[in-house]
Amino acid sequence: MSDKNNEIFESIDEIRAAIESELEITEEFADFRVLNRRKEGSLWILEIEPVKALSGLDESYEGSPVWWGSPSAGSADLLTIIPEINQIVLRYATGPPPDEGYLVRIYPPRYLESLKKVWGDDTWACSCIETLNGLLENQSDANGFLKLNDNLNLRKQQERSFRLTAYPMGFLWGPPGTGKTYTLGALLAQYLVQNKQSRICVVSSTNIAVDQVITSVDDHLEKMNDKFSETARKHCKRIGNHFIAKYYGNRKHLLPAVDEVLLKKLIQLQTNPPAKADIHKYDRWKSEVENIKKQIGQKNEQIIKESRLIALTTTRAAVSSETLKEFAPFDLMVYDEASQVGRAHAIAFLPLAERHLFAGDPMQLPPIVKSDKRDVRRWLGKSMFYYKNEITSNALCFLDEQSRMAGEICDFISRTFYEGKLKVAADCLRDAGWLRERKLKQYQDISDRNIQLLNCNSDARWDNRIESYERSESAEMIVKIIKMICDVTEERDIMVLTPFRAQRYRVRNMLQQNGHTIEVNTIHRAQGTERHTIIFDVTHGDCKFMKNYEALNMMNVALSRAKARLIIIASKKDRENPIIKQIASSLSGDTGSVISSIGEYVKLESYPGCLMGKTIYMPHISFAGKVTRIYGNKFTVRALNKQKAVEKTFDAGTIREKYMN
Repeated sequence: MSDKNNEIFESIDEIRAAIESELEITEEFADFRVLNRRKEGSLWILEIEPVKALSGLDESYEGSPVWWGSPSAGSADLLTIIPEINQIVLRYATGPPPDEGYLVRIYPPRYLESLKKVWGDDTWACSCIETLNGLLENQSDANGFLKLNDNLNLRKQQERSFRLTAYPMGFLWGPPGTGKTYTLGALLAQYLVQNKQSRICVVSSTNIAVDQVITSVDDHLEKMNDKFSETARKHCKRIGNHFIAKYYGNRKHLLPAVDEVLLKKLIQLQTNPPAKADIHKYDRWKSEVENIKKQIGQKNEQIIKESRLIALTTTRAAVSSETLKEFAPFDLMVYDEASQVGRAHAIAFLPLAERHLFAGDPMQLPPIVKSDKRDVRRWLGKSMFYYKNEITSNALCFLDEQSRMAGEICDFISRTFYEGKLKVAADCLRDAGWLRERKLKQYQDISDRNIQLLNCNSDARWDNRIESYERSESAEMIVKIIKMICDVTEERDIMVLTPFRAQRYRVRNMLQQNGHTIEVNTIHRAQGTERHTIIFDVTHGDCKFMKNYEALNMMNVALSRAKARLIIIASKKDRENPIIKQIASSLSGDTGSVISSIGEYVKLESYPGCLMGKTIYMPHISFAGKVTRIYGNKFTVRALNKQKAVEKTFDAGTIREKYMN
């Protein structure tokens, strides 16, 4: 067997092992003890507690089936969850759920099962790895670049992105506020018009992202206003039943009409199921439900065959992999929010198309995994941006102009996370309305600066009930801040962010008690959003996950949501966190260095020489500082504090191996 074949099989084995490892700690079901129950109309509200300490409630459980066996067996659908107070709401219950002391079992979705099935096909798995190797080896210009359309009104780097589809594998890197979705919509619209027989498959990690991309394509096709673009609009379809209706008010042509009718009937049937005791009636009902689902599936297959652009979630793509294989190859496969899609998931689709375009931001949240195992981190915890340094530079486009953040916030985000490459778009600086919205006046104790760092005197404490950290002082500070700024800022334009569920609950509760309806979120729920004012409560900067490899990305997401005002609340202990320390130094005027994770450099050919003079962060030991010396295969990192300088020397080869794997 050749070395190349060995490498292919080794990669397949690693990917399969990664999926199995993640599934092992992704619970098949979770048992909860009922503490209280009450009925409101047809709904049941249960207060519950986990039987196992680690089986906390998560909003991703919504829609899951719920079962109980005592005192009498029954089941229901989980309508909604309020995890902060361990409360669930059940609908379609077959009977009363159990009372205090009894157990209910929740079966959460196990999305990796579909991916496991895809990788279980030996022939397809080999094809996936072979396609990946071929894409990395072949970096040539395929068939020229897309033409620019004057009606699309694009910035310089957005125009440059039109080159990406000429390469077997291209990367569109879109930092916060740079108009990635707008750019992607323009690019795909032009691709459809210029290549009139082409077929495109668009996948994304969330339903809302899928909705935003396909409506952006439709917007740009409409702007082109010619017969070819109008024809193309009719052949773009949103696949799947979990679309956000508001996006399609005037765009029903993007939804399969037959699906709409059948879905209405399906919803009606499932809302009124007959009693299982009436076996004949129940049998007829179930058969009708199954038949409609089959029709929807058949119609979706026909839609995939007839459409020039289909858009669906990565989960739906994995479930529908056999159908996609049947109608492949596509001319172009597009992965939106690609930085949140694990490598194993993306690679599983590579044989479906001739060319691939990955759009996202590797400096924002990565794919979420639970396991710390090497294979899991390598194949499920890293996105395809892992390969961005292995392709020709022409196949990577960095959108460097943003229109969200005020100049001061943009400069701060650019220095801290993007090596100073991000700037305010020139057209925004000429827009009086844009500038006026971001110009602040000093109000009471709130500065007229776009960024303000406020000190909190106390540190966080552990909340045993919610199993998370909270801090009452900073929650009280937030209430006071909002009372002040609500006189000049609408509540809908304010969002509070914190990394911890317990603090989210505390802040939200205190705001509600004071008559405020401010949105309070954890950072993972905030990506893709923006507000005039962001209040970021660090809460517990000394926590382990606030110092790990992904912490820099998480901070970027939290702080870059702000359009005009960014308020950061941190204690003295919080500021000992290397990332928070860098942020504090930047805000105090020490802007001479940019912090980057060591992982950003280890894959470069110039490593470790490229480190010289850089301020880097070593996540595995929570150490940050400036590289002052490089000798042989060693480099020295110097960190300064008020008392002394601390130096650490590292072996470059050992570090590279750690982060490459």
